[in-house]
Amino acid sequence: TFVLFLYDKGLTNFEANLLFSVFNISVILFEPLSAIISELLPKKGSFIIGCILKVITSLIFINAQSLKVLIIAEIISGLSIGFISGSLVAWAVDKLKSKNQWENGYEIFALVSKYKTIFLIIGGLLGAYLGEKNLTIPWIANCISFSILIILSFILMDTRPYETKILKNCISKIDNNIYNLVLKGYKLAINDKYILLLILSTLISSMSLASLQMFRLPMIKNGFAINQISLGYIWIFIECGRLLGSFFVKKFYSSFKIPMMGLIFMPFISSGFLISAFYFSGNSLMLLCFFAFEFLEPFYSCLKDGIINSRIQNEGRITVLSLESIADKLGSTIGLVFIGYLADKVSMTFAWYFSSVIFIFTSLLYLGLFKISLNEMKYH
Repeated sequence: TFVLFLYDKGLTNFEANLLFSVFNISVILFEPLSAIISELLPKKGSFIIGCILKVITSLIFINAQSLKVLIIAEIISGLSIGFISGSLVAWAVDKLKSKNQWENGYEIFALVSKYKTIFLIIGGLLGAYLGEKNLTIPWIANCISFSILIILSFILMDTRPYETKILKNCISKIDNNIYNLVLKGYKLAINDKYILLLILSTLISSMSLASLQMFRLPMIKNGFAINQISLGYIWIFIECGRLLGSFFVKKFYSSFKIPMMGLIFMPFISSGFLISAFYFSGNSLMLLCFFAFEFLEPFYSCLKDGIINSRIQNEGRITVLSLESIADKLGSTIGLVFIGYLADKVSMTFAWYFSSVIFIFTSLLYLGLFKISLNEMKYH
């Protein structure tokens, strides 16, 4: 309902796109700063600060009457993402490792993907029904949800001993150890070619999938000449592909001695589904292609998240995860502008096929990661 909410406020297409850009740029700018603060604060504190900023964002959106106020809300929302991104994941990984329950990280992220997709579908449906009555109500629900999340975080999230020690050192004095902690994540991302290539793959993936963000739902709506409610149910069908895929991640990667080997040729298959979806536009085969594409999504995200968190120690994890978030937003911003330009100046057909082909290049990065894994196995 977000775009509908903006149009209801009287915004033009350009102003709505401007707001999306402001959010992406805010995340890119704030992530490095918030990552430093999050490394020094307990992860629980960082996450709660992010949730509080989300509540403030919702309240501003509820009462906003001008574009300037909406821009302020998006800037605060971008700052909140800076505090939230990485902190919850970092806390959970620390917790699991301390209890010796972390082995194949991709299995855990596959489980997360299942619940994430389920609640995404539930939230999407709930938002649609609430928005049908009044487009401000979803923001009220958002505000209430984050308020509840703040309370749950206070109760359920604990603080690790090393985090308390870091915070005490920050309050009492600033020494070289704190500087080293702040820079550790950046040094790790630069020196560890494995992490660097994973972050680069996120950048290219986000850039190439911009056409999916811009054109998929309008393409389905126009191709089948359906109303908004019907489009919503088709969206649910497509999202169920991601849910189904998360059940097969563990079985798929357990069949490879080096899990990364299973990802090398996957971009060719995914790109094929994207190209076929456009080719069969207005046909039921298009929906099946989109379903299949989403089915494969957990195979990428779960393995990448599992590997990154396995290679990083407790200190520096939030910074590396923030760098990946920056790569994601930067790639998305570049893609939205460039693919949108191609769609206007050349054609949407060319823009779609061009971005689909770009996605294939991530295969080269996965091949490089596989070779690094082989070398590491030789030395171990």
